[in-house]
Amino acid sequence: MELHAIRYAAMVAAMSFSKAVEVHARYLLDNGQTDDAEAAMRQFLEWDVAYEETFGQDVRIVMVSREFSKEITTSVLWLNDHDIDVRCVELRPYAFDSRVLLDVQQIIPLPEADFYNGAAKEKSGRTQDSSNV
Repeated sequence: MELHAIRYAAMVAAMSFSKAVEVHARYLLDNGQTDDAEAAMRQFLEWDVAYEETFGQDVRIVMVSREFSKEITTSVLWLNDHDIDVRCVELRPYAFDSRVLLDVQQIIPLPEADFYNGAAKEKSGRTQDSSNV
């Protein structure tokens, strides 16, 4: 299943914006929806207009599961170290008064690590820049 996420990310990265709109329009039609596919995609991407030339350059992978194996988490950490944005989110359902509640936890990267990772990358960039002077 996890390989699917990587394969889909690679597929989207190779698509043009217009091709992605075409695929999304087909999906909407197959599911009985009449939404404007291009408008929906631009809204999701927070674009006022379509940016065909930059579409797919920064693909992000979000994997969602009840739990992740050590092999997957190790692979995701390695991909993140190589500047591939992959996140792992665990969903745990709980029954409560005839309702289902979801406990949602992002496990990779840890939300608390965002500050550290940003500071480390900034420091690394400064160190490399100063060595080139």
